[in-house]
Amino acid sequence: MRVQRFALAAAALLSLGISRMDAKEIGYPQAAPQFTINMPDTWKPVLREDSLTLLPIPEDGFVIQVNQQPAAAEELLDKLTERIAGQMQFTEIKLGKESEAENQHDVECTMMTSTGKSGGVDVVVTVVAFTLEDDRYFTIQSAGPAALNQKHKAVLLGIIDSIKPTEQ
Repeated sequence: MRVQRFALAAAALLSLGISRMDAKEIGYPQAAPQFTINMPDTWKPVLREDSLTLLPIPEDGFVIQVNQQPAAAEELLDKLTERIAGQMQFTEIKLGKESEAENQHDVECTMMTSTGKSGGVDVVVTVVAFTLEDDRYFTIQSAGPAALNQKHKAVLLGIIDSIKPTEQ
């Protein structure tokens, strides 16, 4: 698979007026950050011991979550998507195709965007897997109605593009 840059995300963010000046840098995991991401000030972080949840303000039914994984998630994107869909009671899940990209900090990511239904509404689930040095595995997942996925797509891509390993 061809590795591509997230340049479109940066362009989209600039067109929406999202810049570093109105973004917060957040480290994850909270106890001993392995990487940082930039999140727009218009989003709220909810840090837990095992996850970081990002919610738009006001909350609208779309969610982005960051988790550490016990193994390389790139090999399990379909299973992770199905687990998320089950937890959120989505039906008619159609798994997407995996694609690979490298962000501005040279972090290689594997991404899969899948679709389904929830109460008759089209939904989208995106799972992004990446590995940092020393075999540390992480995912960024987003889920919500298709219309909100479209609305928040630039934010999600901007977060992925901002993943930056911390100095250990």
